[in-house]
Amino acid sequence: MTGVVDDDVRQPHQALESVVSEVREHFGDKVFETIIPRSTRLAEAPSFGKPIIHYDRSCGGAAAYELLTQELLARLENQPLSRHPRQPKRLQ
Repeated sequence: MTGVVDDDVRQPHQALESVVSEVREHFGDKVFETIIPRSTRLAEAPSFGKPIIHYDRSCGGAAAYELLTQELLARLENQPLSRHPRQPKRLQ
């Protein structure tokens, strides 16, 4: 497992902070720092058959997914090749 993402998150409130805290306690450093907010534009994009980056690049959800992508790539660059998900076996 490369990581855990909190998505479809409403604006912070006490109950949310508790859930996020429990997820971080259980999964530790596997939890990405980036949180994907709940967004009408994110919900609409699949109805138009488009990823959010093509549907509305300027919405907060699109920006959050861009940050998540950067965070994921940084993690993958710091992992040994043998830990990359779905890496094909090397031919001998």
